[in-house]
Amino acid sequence: MKPKHLVRQIVLTTLLFYSLASAANVEDQTLATIGPLRVTSLDLERAVASSPFATQFVTMDEAAQASLRGDLLKRLVFSRLFQLEADRLGLDDDPALQRDLARFREGLLYREYLNHLRGLIRIPKDELAEMTKDYEENPDALAAAKAAYVSSRYKALKLETLRRLRDRWHVQLFPERLKLDAPDDTVLMQGDDGLRITLRDVVYDDQGRRGTHAQWVEDQLYQKAEVMLMAKAAAGQGVDVSDKMASYKKERLPALLLERKIAEWIPNQQVLRDYYRDHQRLGRIDTRLHVGMLVVRTRGEAEALRKRILDGESLFKLAGKYSIDPYGRSRNGDIGWVSESKALPQIRAALAKLADDQVSEVVETPKGFHLFTILGRREGTQKRFSEIPDRVRQAYIDDHLANYIEELSQRYQVVWNLLADRKAR
Repeated sequence: MKPKHLVRQIVLTTLLFYSLASAANVEDQTLATIGPLRVTSLDLERAVASSPFATQFVTMDEAAQASLRGDLLKRLVFSRLFQLEADRLGLDDDPALQRDLARFREGLLYREYLNHLRGLIRIPKDELAEMTKDYEENPDALAAAKAAYVSSRYKALKLETLRRLRDRWHVQLFPERLKLDAPDDTVLMQGDDGLRITLRDVVYDDQGRRGTHAQWVEDQLYQKAEVMLMAKAAAGQGVDVSDKMASYKKERLPALLLERKIAEWIPNQQVLRDYYRDHQRLGRIDTRLHVGMLVVRTRGEAEALRKRILDGESLFKLAGKYSIDPYGRSRNGDIGWVSESKALPQIRAALAKLADDQVSEVVETPKGFHLFTILGRREGTQKRFSEIPDRVRQAYIDDHLANYIEELSQRYQVVWNLLADRKAR
């Protein structure tokens, strides 16, 4: 099934489901099966609740809600497809994934330990009573005073805790060894129980680029040491982050698969240059026309108005009085700048042969009988590849991704259950 047909089916599925669910008071239902996996209505509702549009959702009309649900359902299904394919390829054991999981676990433990430190801070009763008295009529100021107290004590507690943890595991830092041209395995920190940081651990950023500023790398060293020590302390306290780790791994595996596929599809920039050569539309900036327009219901009325305009009356005044297009009428026929390629075919053909400030012949479209004039134009241009490499890259990925998803959908037999159920009724 082609992607555009798939999207249409998804939206129809969500519309149908919610009409049936409302009538039958269905609490949960399978919307799609993907091999041994499935996506349920509860999965979809959780996705809606966690989406950036969650707060706006209740204000949307039924069609807009269905469209959003359809898009989220599509994403859930695609995620399951990638999950199954990642399992098939054994990406679970990929070294890059294991390193990523280790970093994520360390970060979780670090944040848990910081929360633990904050929880240790208590405002003494006498100081709290004094604050409450001073700000009894201003609750916001009282909250700010409490936060300022905790913040000041937290900084001191954090520094003292780091000192204690360094002593506990006999940690030694060697910032004097930090030279950008030193070997990657140069040890910058070491301590008991395998605590160790090398230049390799701190010299690269998240995109794998090697740092070129010594101060940035040194800051990375101290931050890494802090995270490592506090994460180890949290683990020693038995902090459990296994549920969060499982959720992250479930999300990360499909992402890792996609990263691998993109690297396979785009081994170098020349691939994208060749693609752009065959898809020049990606860099095409259309000619834009500043258009005046009048629309009426009958050809006879349009012809009569055209004669009045040619005799000297203003198309714009007539549009404000007679046009049946609400937008154009409210603007006295000035519909602004229009992209030539996005106009209806009949209108595009008429505009193509119309000189500036002339009045067109009557043009019939499904919306009525039109008269046009062109007030100005901005000629189109063609961008170079170097100006839009990201746009070309995304278009290339989208093309390959659509085919790849279709391949995975066939391999794992995606079934949209509600449409099948509806047809069987």
